[in-house]
Amino acid sequence: SPISTLILQKLQAMPGVITPNNDGANDSALLTYHIKGITTVDLKVYDSSDILVRTLIDSQVESTDGIKKIVWDGKNDLNEIVADGIYIAKLSLQF
Repeated sequence: SPISTLILQKLQAMPGVITPNNDGANDSALLTYHIKGITTVDLKVYDSSDILVRTLIDSQVESTDGIKKIVWDGKNDLNEIVADGIYIAKLSLQF
């Protein structure tokens, strides 16, 4: 693994609540994070039972000093729209 000083400065989801029903309102969430350094990134979405719903970033090596953005479209790894509910984005950093 790459080794470096790493600082996670921010992780945010906008909007905080999504309703992925294809009505054009809050169907997706923009996830942003700001890291400084070199790291391996995993970004995954889980349901309220802590079951993996979607892998957005899988062991991607990043070298950055800026804001990264990724959109979760409200779909699972099978490309199916998820049910309304509570979802948690988990960002794992390994350095």
